[in-house]
Amino acid sequence: MVHREGVLKKPRDLTPEEARWVNRLRKVLASCPPTLELLTGGDRGVQVIDREMADEVIDGGVATLRGANLASVPAACRVHGVAW
Repeated sequence: MVHREGVLKKPRDLTPEEARWVNRLRKVLASCPPTLELLTGGDRGVQVIDREMADEVIDGGVATLRGANLASVPAACRVHGVAW
């Protein structure tokens, strides 16, 4: 949630179950082979792409992704893509 001043409120603490899940996710992501990258379009999952094609996919958009996608990983929750 956002205050009227535009400053985010402090998020709640994770439940013990959520904390265990986050720790498992961290381990999985930390073990990703260096040849792969993950990409999302803000849907319910991520796409696994070849790292060598990552810049081309990002520059070319969805049409390029269709040819570079190695695997799709569905998620039970939405995965938001945010540009930093």
